[in-house]
Amino acid sequence: MPSKVYTDTNVDPSKEPISKHLINFKRYIDSKGCYYSGPLDHAQVGNIQPKVAYECKMQILLEKREITWTKKVTKQRIHHSIQPTIDIWLDYQFQLPISSDKRSEQKRTLSEHDYTSNCETCQGQGNLTCTNHRCGNGSEKCLSCNQGQKSDGSQCSLCKDGLLTCKTCNGKGRLQCMKCEGYGAFLHSATLFVRWETRTSIWFYQNSFLPEEKIAQANKVSMWSKSETPWTKESSIEAFVQTLNDQNSSVPLKVNVIRDYTEKHLNEVTKIQSQMRRLVCDIERLDFEEVEYVLEAKYSNKKDPSRGNRFHFCQYSDAQGRHLIYENDYPLNSCGCMGGCCACYDCSCTIL
Repeated sequence: MPSKVYTDTNVDPSKEPISKHLINFKRYIDSKGCYYSGPLDHAQVGNIQPKVAYECKMQILLEKREITWTKKVTKQRIHHSIQPTIDIWLDYQFQLPISSDKRSEQKRTLSEHDYTSNCETCQGQGNLTCTNHRCGNGSEKCLSCNQGQKSDGSQCSLCKDGLLTCKTCNGKGRLQCMKCEGYGAFLHSATLFVRWETRTSIWFYQNSFLPEEKIAQANKVSMWSKSETPWTKESSIEAFVQTLNDQNSSVPLKVNVIRDYTEKHLNEVTKIQSQMRRLVCDIERLDFEEVEYVLEAKYSNKKDPSRGNRFHFCQYSDAQGRHLIYENDYPLNSCGCMGGCCACYDCSCTIL
């Protein structure tokens, strides 16, 4: 079934625009170089509806923990000989950062969990058998004589009783273990790192068509703010928003906040190794007006043809109290310097 098009609205050409909303709108149109405000000279206000928009800022303090082990050579032997089991979430408590806006970090040395392990290369001895296969207890047989006597019967000047000091081990018979530097063991120490960062989301809810960036820049008032610590993945968001009063609002705030928290925070955080620690939510409200106006029948709403010659715009205020306009279906475009003589009635024409 085709959409109904309102083209039968009669506009009195002699009627002057007296609405302050049309005066503000015409001033806005005239400020745009590619707009032509002539059609507004005979426009009539059809309906003015109060509208509301909300900006919801939610911040969740996330905590991540990681334990790192380091080892260094040692001659010390302690009673711990295997790596202990540590619950990094339950065994230790940390003071949360006051601010949720900046990343922060703490670390704690867990000396109570230090343990030692023998060097696997030298089995805890700190040294190894000399690698010279001719070496025996630090000496090797002289190849120039026979037990100190040369073939001519003279005494060998190179050795003593036919033995030479092994140059590989310097006569010690063993070599220092290179892996443990001769200490024979390693001391293992743990450090727990805790990092905090804030996951921030901003959501917009409304019962009109005002773009989110316009809502963000508008003059809003704080209507609800709450912070809860501690907060965990198991905490109830339904209980958190219980004090949020949206009974007199046409926008279901509670439903929206619960939905977005669950889908965009809880479900995402569940996938990573982190814990929620604090939840902060601030909601600001913007009250504004949506104004419907009617032009002559020759003008057509190119964004929604079913509206015929009916159009609308939003009027709101900025932080300085100035009236601001947003519209997206004004029908007539033209070169600002040429006025109506080059007006474009083509529905495919867009305002730059």
